[in-house]
Amino acid sequence: MKFFTRTFLQFSFLLIIAMPVNAAQSLQDAWLGLIKAELPAKCGVSIIKVGIVVSGNNGTRDEQWFVRTCKGNREYWVYYYPPSVFPERHSPYAIVRVRSKT
Repeated sequence: MKFFTRTFLQFSFLLIIAMPVNAAQSLQDAWLGLIKAELPAKCGVSIIKVGIVVSGNNGTRDEQWFVRTCKGNREYWVYYYPPSVFPERHSPYAIVRVRSKT
């Protein structure tokens, strides 16, 4: 019984640690999917770095992304709007490409 309890506690601990990682990964996957949708079908997208990150008390999240694509390096702002707070939005995810002024 002691083995079962220890194993269960270890599993629970690992699960608790992994949950926020999975949540962040699903946000990242959703945003990458929106960016890929703007590009040609077989154009790869990878994150170079994440700049500014703003998290709101109501669960909103804004991030500045610098990404590498087949069309060159680009800057995006990616947004998350929790459906419980923004039920009128058709999607909780949004992206805006930053265009250079030149």
